[in-house]
Amino acid sequence: MSRHTPAIATAFEKVAKVTEFSTLCADNGVEDIRVYATSELEYMQGSTDFRQSVINEIVERSEGNFLWAHLVLKEILQCHSPDEIKRVLQEIPSGMESLYHRMEAAIARLERASEKFLARMILTWATYARRPLNDEELLQALQPEFPTILNLQHTVNQVCGQFVVIDNSRRATLVHHSAREYLTSAQDLPFGFAAPDAHEQILRKCISVFLDRNVRSRLSAASVPPFYSYAATSWAFHLNHSSAESDGVLSLMVEFFQSPCVLPWIQTLAVLGDLRVLVSASQALASFVQKRRQHEVPRMPLLHRVQDAQLLETWAIDLLKIVGKFGSHLVEEPTAIYRYIPQFCPQNSALHRQFAESSSSALAVSGISNTDWDDCLARTSVGGEHQARRVICSGDYLAVQTSASVIVIWDSSTFEEIQILPRDENIFAICFSSTGDKLASYGSQTTRIWSVSAGRELSKIVNRDDARPLCMVFAQNDSMLMMGKDLRRLETLILDDLERGWHNIGGSTMQEEVVMDGAFLNSPTALAFNSDVSLVAVAYRGFPLTVAAINPSRLINRCRRRSQRTSNLNPAWTGVNRITWHPRSSEVLGIYVDGCIFKWHPFDETHQELRTNLGSMPSAIVCSSDGLMFATCDVHGSVKLYSFQHFVLVYQLSSEGIVTDICFGADSRRFFDIRGSYCNAWEPNALLRMSNADDQTSESDADVGSLTSTYVASEAWVEASVPVTALWARPGGSLFCAATDDGVVELYDVVSSSRREVGRCSADMSIDNLVWGDDGRHFAYADICRRVTVQSVEPLHGEKSSLGWNHEILASFSVGSTSARIRQLLLKVSLSHILIVTVDSAQAWDVRAGSAEAGHISSESDSPLHFANHPSNADRILGFSARHVVAFSWSGLKEMCRWQLRSTDDRLSGGREDRRKRDSSGRTSPDATRHSLGAVDEVIDQVTVTEGKEYVILVTRGQHVRRRRRSHVRIIEMASLVEDPGSKGDNGSLTTSSIDVIDMPEHVAAAVERPIDVLGKDLLVFIDRSLWVCTWRLQRHQKSLGSGLARPLPSKSSIRRHFFLPRDWVTLDSLRMCQVTPDGTFLCPRKHEVAVIKSGLGSDCDLW
Repeated sequence: MSRHTPAIATAFEKVAKVTEFSTLCADNGVEDIRVYATSELEYMQGSTDFRQSVINEIVERSEGNFLWAHLVLKEILQCHSPDEIKRVLQEIPSGMESLYHRMEAAIARLERASEKFLARMILTWATYARRPLNDEELLQALQPEFPTILNLQHTVNQVCGQFVVIDNSRRATLVHHSAREYLTSAQDLPFGFAAPDAHEQILRKCISVFLDRNVRSRLSAASVPPFYSYAATSWAFHLNHSSAESDGVLSLMVEFFQSPCVLPWIQTLAVLGDLRVLVSASQALASFVQKRRQHEVPRMPLLHRVQDAQLLETWAIDLLKIVGKFGSHLVEEPTAIYRYIPQFCPQNSALHRQFAESSSSALAVSGISNTDWDDCLARTSVGGEHQARRVICSGDYLAVQTSASVIVIWDSSTFEEIQILPRDENIFAICFSSTGDKLASYGSQTTRIWSVSAGRELSKIVNRDDARPLCMVFAQNDSMLMMGKDLRRLETLILDDLERGWHNIGGSTMQEEVVMDGAFLNSPTALAFNSDVSLVAVAYRGFPLTVAAINPSRLINRCRRRSQRTSNLNPAWTGVNRITWHPRSSEVLGIYVDGCIFKWHPFDETHQELRTNLGSMPSAIVCSSDGLMFATCDVHGSVKLYSFQHFVLVYQLSSEGIVTDICFGADSRRFFDIRGSYCNAWEPNALLRMSNADDQTSESDADVGSLTSTYVASEAWVEASVPVTALWARPGGSLFCAATDDGVVELYDVVSSSRREVGRCSADMSIDNLVWGDDGRHFAYADICRRVTVQSVEPLHGEKSSLGWNHEILASFSVGSTSARIRQLLLKVSLSHILIVTVDSAQAWDVRAGSAEAGHISSESDSPLHFANHPSNADRILGFSARHVVAFSWSGLKEMCRWQLRSTDDRLSGGREDRRKRDSSGRTSPDATRHSLGAVDEVIDQVTVTEGKEYVILVTRGQHVRRRRRSHVRIIEMASLVEDPGSKGDNGSLTTSSIDVIDMPEHVAAAVERPIDVLGKDLLVFIDRSLWVCTWRLQRHQKSLGSGLARPLPSKSSIRRHFFLPRDWVTLDSLRMCQVTPDGTFLCPRKHEVAVIKSGLGSDCDLW
């Protein structure tokens, strides 16, 4: 029940479209008050006649106002005699305004200063708090001024003049919303109650919680004290409502952000899972600084607090970047804000400057030269073996359609993976509902509706034909789906009538019948619906862009482009590749087939064009939800942002990879693009600046134009850097080599933090293979033109000498006899030969002569081999596949022996070896092999011989699997490969024996994204699915007495996380190149550099 207001009336009109409701007349309110008063006074002492007279007077004077009656009854019930009740009725004025005056006077009559101070504090919280505080929070908010309050409800009644009540949910709230309106304009309160001062008071209380030196000890990983939650999530709200002219507010914020206490605040938000507050806090800081600068304009320059403003601006940027770059890791491990995040921040960031060297730090990061934040907020992967095809965003969720026919969904702010929606068919279109709680997908056979939060399929409808959708959207308050197909047809799906299925819309909306000179009506190239799905725009290459109304169906207009080559003003037309609607007007944005960007109004026929550079033809165009900006992308990796109103370029981004799709975030402050298997989130300052500039309506068009020109100059383009293409750490030492895409090879010394160029390929050819020899004094590399170079490296005066290292080229030759790409190099221990492995075969070459030796190993088509030197026999090579290990001789590359890989399932099946079919040569038959470990659809993705040469780590991946992450890790003990495993068969050929693979527990195997190495004797280092660098102790095997079978030794060890890798560092290639040195130093490529991360990673290993 409520008063009739326009807002409530409008809300009910909207509800009426989707549900039924009834309106009850409140004209009988006087009788309702009588019933309420009778009930409340039923047990009041005194005669029946006196009680009835009191009820009659309350009903008569209430004038139908329930609140007035409630407050009067509350006072009457506290009286002790009939005379006192009569006096109260005489003193209480009629009407709410007069009653509020009386309540205000009651507060003014408070005698003790402490009572007045307490009343002010409680009234301040009840009136100005972002949300009502519960009784426990309020008690903490009143400390330390009032450390103990015996009965909060009684105290509130005594000192707050009945303005504040403790409701049934134990929340301290005002008695009515009109009380807030009265209090904020009250003149007779015995204390100041102005809004800016009250918000400043609450702001100070919120910040003081975190300025406490013991704040970290009060926080736990699972919960936070009650009032801490309000303080952490609400101080930004109160900063927004405080006066920017207050020097006290500025000093408070500077004190907070200069102190270590800002980190517990961020930790609190991570524990609460509410990192979105960092975004609002960033906006509040930026707004406060902007207002402060305007306030200081009339002041003398010496009085300007420039450094304080710069500090807050720096933090405003840092808070935004924290959410995007580290959000998911913060939620997983809130203490990461102390131990890891400051070290990963750029050198000029406030977080790095203030906390990177703190005692809480758990690691040191070097090798990265970036000094400022870049515009990339985060990077998420759909799985390295698959491609991202389409990206869409709702308010809370980000969804990417993949080539694996799955849809991956992330939180659009923290970039935590929420769901993976599987499909067993190709997907052609996806869309979110307006609320973002549902997602629709259109496949080759069915249409499905999903619950996003639950990851549950709600509906499944069989499609009526094979036509491809060009655009699909939710419509009519999410009650239906509307789709336009490439057969020039519109269809609808009513979600409340799914049995009907997709239904063709009648009329001639897309059935063109007009014949035009030079026009050819083919399938549309693009289709788009306007924001309320009342209009549709259809683009063709051989026919004019057409806009039509949907219901009823009628033609609105066709886009007539005036000739640019002659003075002829006769209407002409040009084909269109891509289109989108402006969300708040009836204008269409598009890209002509010649690459020219245009906007066109189909009703008033206004038309504007923006030509692009040759060679950078845009391939997609989207508009932000606020309509201020639109973006284009191209196949060269560029994204351009334009002002819609002024139709000028304001920002350009260049980065690695072809951009295949792009969309804006729901708040229009960031955009997302997909490149390969990655979805990138970008948040350039230009988006925020344009939004602020557009709000300043007093500016002239010329001013805004000059401002947008400044954006292009001030926004540094994110140029595509030359990435690291190969990385290899020197065995047993502190050196590593890294090669880049432009053919440069550099030698790095971790101890001295020095680097030097040791090689460069002619014509800047990319180097994609690099390997160290087992002696640690030679390395080899190959470029994409199949030129192989071998070098030696020697310390001048000891390994740690400041004089550095001497390097010399020993051999350089071209492998010109084949056009196949080189995929692996392997140096013989004696350095006399190098094995060069292509996609077709492997062949040994004489290093000094630069010539190929006789004999080669042909690659198996279904499972190519990866090679490593034998751990104890320098004359043998080991070849690894997903199913077996083969030993070859270096001389002639002859096969010497073969082992079959055997898993726990094979061992426990009992006698499987005896049941395998063997051919006449004594070899295991191919059919039997395929039933063993390593299915036929798996190939080797990575082979790592560990530093101590005690283990080999195999990573296999599926070739024809749709699931997102299909990779397996297998670990082999080198000791099992030392002895000759078998004898010759009847015809002299080698037999095959089995070796056991070290089994990892299911929870460990599920966690491993990429194994790196084994430190010491048994400490496995790997990167998990969330990009944490972890360790786990391997479970060795022992022989079971009497059985001859190996069984795992019991192990109580668990996974230990050491630190994470920032998401914007990581690509599939960089994960493959990550390395760890024997002392636990971790090496990770980042763009054109190599990050050197030192932590306690190696402290837990059992060293040799």
